[in-house]
Amino acid sequence: MGGHVADNSGMAEYSDCLSCAVERRAERPPREQVYLDPHWRVAHAFGTAQPGWLVVLPRRHVLALDELAPAEAAGLGPVLRAVTAALPAGR
Repeated sequence: MGGHVADNSGMAEYSDCLSCAVERRAERPPREQVYLDPHWRVAHAFGTAQPGWLVVLPRRHVLALDELAPAEAAGLGPVLRAVTAALPAGR
């Protein structure tokens, strides 16, 4: 298991978590922040069977959805809806 590290927001993250490592970067490539808000980041996954595959990632380390804070949980639905609406050709 990786150790905890603190980011500038004071939230605990895990040193061996890829998503946390990307979140700690001062600069991210565009594919890593297709969408960004205080709680969620949408990234373009590459090397997948589906072209244009997007992933929705929490901006802090969680292992399951039941660990989300109320504001994070409330923001997930609108993010999923916006991402889905942005990809109408995939329907």
